[in-house]
Order: sequence, then C-alpha cells, then structure tokens
Amino acid sequence: QGNYSVARVFPNSGGYKDVEAKFGDNVIYSMPNGSTFNMTFNFNRIAYSATSKKTDAEKDSTHKAIMNKNFRLAIEFAINKPEYRAQSVGKTGAEKGIRNMLTPSEFVTVDGKAYGAVVEEKLKALDKETFGKVKLEDGQNGWYDADKAKELIEKAKSELQGQGVQFPIHLDLPQSETSEVNVNQAKSLKHSIETALGSDNVVIDIQLLNDDAYYAATYQATTAADADYDISTASGWGPDYQDPSTYLDIYNSRTGAQLQNLGLEPSEIAKDNPSAEIVKELNLAEYDALLDKAAAITSQEDINKRYEAYAEAEAWLTANAL
Repeated sequence: QGNYSVARVFPNSGGYKDVEAKFGDNVIYSMPNGSTFNMTFNFNRIAYSATSKKTDAEKDSTHKAIMNKNFRLAIEFAINKPEYRAQSVGKTGAEKGIRNMLTPSEFVTVDGKAYGAVVEEKLKALDKETFGKVKLEDGQNGWYDADKAKELIEKAKSELQGQGVQFPIHLDLPQSETSEVNVNQAKSLKHSIETALGSDNVVIDIQLLNDDAYYAATYQATTAADADYDISTASGWGPDYQDPSTYLDIYNSRTGAQLQNLGLEPSEIAKDNPSAEIVKELNLAEYDALLDKAAAITSQEDINKRYEAYAEAEAWLTANAL
C-alpha cells in the first residue's frame, strides 16, 4: 500500500515466489554483520545425557578421532555450507552470508590487502597440499571439497586404527526440536558429511532436545564439563572493537571467553585444570604464543605488523580446525 519503504521477506516462506515475481530487482540482500557462527568440536566430553553411544569404546573412539587433526579437517572439507545456509535463506542467498574463517575477511586491511587474503597466504604456506584450493574471502563456498575430505578421512583412519579406534565414528549433534530451520540445518550437515566421507566412516547422530535441555547442553552450559555434545552449531561471536584480537582471543587457552565451547577450561581461571592434558596435546601453547606476539605490537605506526601477526595466529587456528 506504499506505507513502508522496506519490508523483510524470507526466501523459504510460502509467498516468497509471488514477492519475487512482483518486485523483481527490488529484492535485495542486506550486508552480513560481524557475527560469526561456527561448528565446534568438544575435545574433552564428560556429559553424556544426550547421546546415541552405547559403550565406553564408542566414546573413546570418538574422542580419539576428534583429537586427530586430519579427522577434523575431513569434517571441515565435507560441510557443504551453501546447502546448510539454504535451509534458512534459500538457494539464491545461500552463499552470501558464508564466512570461511573466524574473523570477517574484510575486517581490517594489511598494507592495503584484505586481512583474509593475508591469512589465506599464511594458511597455504603452512600446508599447500591441504589448503591449496581453499578460499577464505566471505560470500563463497571456500572449503567444500568432497575429494579432499575423502583423502583426509583415509589419512585419519590409518592413523586412528593403530590406536584401536572403531569406525564408524559417531558424532552427537544436539539441536532444538522446536526450530524447523535448525533441525533442517542439522539434517543438511548430516547429509553432506556422511555423503562426502561415507557413513561407514562417520555418522552424525542428531539429538533432538527441548529448548531447556538444548541450551543447557550447549550455549548455556555453565562449565566445560556440562557441554553435552561431540559437535555443536550453537556458538557464535561478534566483535567488540576493530582489531582481530576481538575474535582470536576467544580461544586463548589461558583466558579464552569461548574456550568452554571446545570442552576446555581456561587455565588462568580453572583450578586443577581438568583439560590441561588436552590443551597440551592440541598444542594450544603455540597459538597462545602467536597471540602474545601480535598483542605486543602496540604502536600505531606498526599497525600493519600487528594485523599481519594476528593473521599468522588465525592461519594456525584455521589450519587446526578447532
């Protein structure tokens, strides 16, 4: 009726095709904001209220698999992000909001270069064979590669079977049963991972929970020990200031604000830290050292050096697929 200049429309709603037909080019997509939502692994799972696992051997096999970097990378390359995002924004908008690393690729610049481009260079320098085709710029399907995923799961399998790991690996993924979009996203995640890796290697067990149980197991878990999942898509992070540290510090093993989402406790907060051995095995001290190196560069004249140092830390974080 001409009362409003803008109205939000949803690509998955029943009347969207009529809106698209009537308004055509006037349907636009808003810019993505600074928040990054991600899937995290639980490296030290204690709680098993929501699980399909029946034996301690299955629990042990899953833990050992999650601790294996090639296994984690196989999962990363197997996630079809546009398929996942299409559940909420439709196929047309599916790639627009994709983020391929923790920090937005255009968040800052380094000597005129996008921050993400610098991280990508450093990532490929770490391991060109694995990351040679990865694209970190926002708004594209920068990781999905079923062939690479298969290659990595075979590497992981050969490493893990020597440790007595039983396949397939079962990964519990909790989801709110009341959210149709989130349930469909979980199904999409299950489909793309099991299709790429084979359900004889990896099975995603979706745990449908009421809202109270879901939040208690994931986002609102009060300690790392309360985190009741193998993988979770419940966490996200938005920036507080214009510096890469606002993202990267959340996984600092000493003080990280979202370390508990990895099933770990910050060492400077937890007494008799129950996750100390896991942190050591993951070599998070190396990540901490890279953060310290970047944080020590405080002169405005050296701002490019600071951002480049943070790009090095982000490349480490990205390569380790936490």
